[in-house]
Order: sequence, then structure tokens, then C-alpha cells
Amino acid sequence: MNEKVVFKLTNAFKMSSGASDWLIQRTSAVILGSYFITLTAFFLYSEEINFAVWTGFFNNIFIKIFTMLAVLSAGLHGWIGMWAIGGDYLQEHHFGPIAGPIRRVYLGLCILLAFAYVGFAALIVWGI
Repeated sequence: MNEKVVFKLTNAFKMSSGASDWLIQRTSAVILGSYFITLTAFFLYSEEINFAVWTGFFNNIFIKIFTMLAVLSAGLHGWIGMWAIGGDYLQEHHFGPIAGPIRRVYLGLCILLAFAYVGFAALIVWGI
């Protein structure tokens, strides 16, 4: 295999690199798109949608796992996007010396919301 390709793939799996952020964004987008297509197909091909059909669909273990994978993907996708926004727009030339504390509070809230989102989804999907 070409040394450049191996080097790029190795860098993509380092958790602090831009390549890993790019890979997570693209993978999560594919998962979310697949989940959307699955739900769209469910709505289009179900003759009647009522509580029994809906709960039957979501009681399937594969749908539960796929739902949690989609929720986790949305959390990761959102975190990387919000981190990029914080890094790009919460800068010293916009906010002066308080930009650092503002950015830390902003990123802390983003992390808290992402964990809450995934946690509440787990409670709903798995009925814990």
C-alpha cells in the first residue's frame, strides 16, 4: 500500500486530529442518513400507523440498536460541529480577553447537552 495512504489512515484514527473529526462527521452522516431512509421506508410501507405498529417496530432489537447508533452519531456529529463553531467564532478578536472563559462555558454546555441527549434517548429506547 502507498505510504501516504497508510500515513493518512493512521492519522485518521488519532482522537485529536482533524482527520478523525472528518471521519467521525462523515461516518455519522452516513448512519443518520441510513436511519432517516429506514424511518421513511417504515412510514411509506406501513398500511396503518398506530401505537401497536409503532411499538412493534421499536421493540425490534435491531431497530433499538440502530436508533441508539443514530442518536450517538447525532451527538458526535453535533459535538464536532459545535466545537468548530466555538473555535471559529468565540475568539479574542470578537470578545476580547473574556473569549476563553466564554468558549469554555459554551463547550461545557455543548458537552452537557450532548450527554443529556444520548442519556435521555437511552432511557426512552431501552426503558431503563
